[in-house]
Amino acid sequence: MKDCLEVFCQASGQAINFDKSVIFCSPNTCKETAQEISNICGSPLTDYLGKYLGMPLLHSRPNKATFNFLLDKVHRRLAGWIGKLLSLAGRATLIKAVTASIPIYTMKMTKLSASICEELDKLNRNFLWGGSEKKNKIHLCQWNLACRPKSKGGLGLK
Repeated sequence: MKDCLEVFCQASGQAINFDKSVIFCSPNTCKETAQEISNICGSPLTDYLGKYLGMPLLHSRPNKATFNFLLDKVHRRLAGWIGKLLSLAGRATLIKAVTASIPIYTMKMTKLSASICEELDKLNRNFLWGGSEKKNKIHLCQWNLACRPKSKGGLGLK
């Protein structure tokens, strides 16, 4: 395997820095084999590949916990704004411009679970109507009506 990588490096003119690299092996790989590969390459073994361009590199089936970073990001963004000081139009504009755009890149890469989409909608709904986790406010219309295009009588939320 290392010889193949060296041939690739010679052909492409690129170089691999094994000191900065990590090796991920399938859970089906024998521990001794994985350790031997690590020793030959001089790179440590890892169980988590981290993120690339803000998206976690998936090495198992995605679950709800995989995309909790999206919920945290939207929650942090909304927490910075005081919904009481914004008008309904201001809150709707903030949702359209900021929080609705956060999950788009992730949604290009993988299909989000229905529960994550529902949680994202819940955060946006509560912010729009002025509610919080502790205290609910009365919603002036159904969420699916607010998500309709403006031409059909909605607020144009996504």
